[in-house]
Amino acid sequence: MKDWKKITMGIAIGVLAVALACETTVLIGLKRETVTASNEIAALQDEVKASPLTNKINGIQELIDQYYLYDMDETAVREWLLRGMMWGLDDVYSTYYTAEEMDAINQDTSAQYSGIGAVLTTDIDTKLVTVVKTYEGSPSAEAGMLAGDAIVEVNGESVTDLDLSTTVTKIKGEEGTPVSVRVWRKSIEDYVTIDMERRTVEIPSVAGEMLSDDIGYIIIESWDMLTASQFAKTFNELGKQGMQGLVIDVRDNPGGLVQAACDVLDIFVPDGEKLVYTVDKNGAERDYLSQDQQDIDIPLVLLVNGHSASSSEIFAGGIRDYGVGTLIGEKTFGKGIVQNIIDIGDGEAIKLTVAEYYLPSGVCIHGEGVEPDIQEPLDESLAEKPTFTHEEDNQLQKALEVLRGKMEQ
Repeated sequence: MKDWKKITMGIAIGVLAVALACETTVLIGLKRETVTASNEIAALQDEVKASPLTNKINGIQELIDQYYLYDMDETAVREWLLRGMMWGLDDVYSTYYTAEEMDAINQDTSAQYSGIGAVLTTDIDTKLVTVVKTYEGSPSAEAGMLAGDAIVEVNGESVTDLDLSTTVTKIKGEEGTPVSVRVWRKSIEDYVTIDMERRTVEIPSVAGEMLSDDIGYIIIESWDMLTASQFAKTFNELGKQGMQGLVIDVRDNPGGLVQAACDVLDIFVPDGEKLVYTVDKNGAERDYLSQDQQDIDIPLVLLVNGHSASSSEIFAGGIRDYGVGTLIGEKTFGKGIVQNIIDIGDGEAIKLTVAEYYLPSGVCIHGEGVEPDIQEPLDESLAEKPTFTHEEDNQLQKALEVLRGKMEQ
């Protein structure tokens, strides 16, 4: 399924980095009798074996400079050494970025862009970038991309060793330009190549509507800089229409800005309370506190599933911990860690996991997820459907049933 040639190289370099850190003997690619016969090489080899990590790498470089038969691509070796070092951490969220990758990541990340209109996440088991959903009318939906497709190539280039942000930057591009994405589709146990044309896609962050029985429905697709203000506007509009109960839907919402989730959670939590907090390796704690001078009390149900991740889990955990709503659906994804992008010079950077998120109850959700109050798996008949109606949505129907009961109390 993966580009094993490139992955093997990454693993080899990752193993090299770990081996060097453990002071493991590194054999150079020469026959043992040749090494023993050459006093000069043997002396260099002994020096490399006895050196600390930095000197060991310098020693290997000297061996390459003096004895490697072919020309060395210094840029490629340096890049793969750094990638391998991060690979050796065995953390899917920590990675190295070249200057070119950082340029792409630093481009304006507004809610409108030229791309394919798909929500992507990193599969925690395969470590592959995987499709969560496609937006109706988008290039990805029209071309037949499906939820669960694991992306292995973009325009013929393997992305199996790249993180989510880098893969996304390769998929995005100028409007009207072609992009070819090769995926592994588990349902047919085969690869599928999907050719699309990039278009300007407006990603909806928040949308809402009134359902029957004065019940409002708000779906939050992502957590970005506009989410809190869009949520407040939608909430107020539904209130004017007579809303007496509310369903919030964060299913398939892979996360985004933590502050955005805290800002929306703040609406339902009294001031001065912890919304979430982080703890780093030295035990230093950072608290996110409620402070918006609001405490809205409305019968509330929150829909979650296995693709509700990161900021969505912070929101869900806060709703549950403060008892301001009922969680319905399936256990959330389980990403409760913080990454920082750190400049390492020459335009390059590393993304490094630096802390864990803790819910108000003191629980770290990383690797665990948030359990709903009421388990309600999505009907199997809907799993392969890209879209379905509210009436078909058994999770939403369960939420409406529970909410009606709350409103009658």
